[in-house]
Amino acid sequence: MTDRTKIPPGATTGTVADTDRAEPEVFRQGRTYDRPPFTMVPEWITFSGLSMQAKALYQILAAHVNQERKLALGDTQVWPSEAMMALAAGYAQERSVRRYVRELEALGAINVERTRNPFNHMRKMNIYTVHEAPPPGYDGPADLDDFYQRNRPDDETKQ
Repeated sequence: MTDRTKIPPGATTGTVADTDRAEPEVFRQGRTYDRPPFTMVPEWITFSGLSMQAKALYQILAAHVNQERKLALGDTQVWPSEAMMALAAGYAQERSVRRYVRELEALGAINVERTRNPFNHMRKMNIYTVHEAPPPGYDGPADLDDFYQRNRPDDETKQ
């Protein structure tokens, strides 16, 4: 039986722990698994009208959220590199990531803090806050029922 708290060789959690910075053990190990890992996408994201590429990027960002920190602190911040997100999404170029990040930002699905890497002040670093709930003022479908209500043909409602 394998230890589910270990990170596979060469894998990263998208956390500061991927650097040499010393952090508490629970933070460094990333997530622990009681079941095979999966990432849920909120229905408002699914029915928001985002491009499929932006939805895929949202799912990748959501997969980076450390569930222990989320439950304990409400922290949904992640900082994977654009190169790793492009690789995970199958994008040919890193600049594609930037395009879909802008799409997610415009919807309010994520916030991006653009900063300098604290370990190498020359490199830029983005910290992404992944939102599960729609932002205030969001007027798109909130869930599957809302999607159907908005898209039901007029003659169907009269039957």
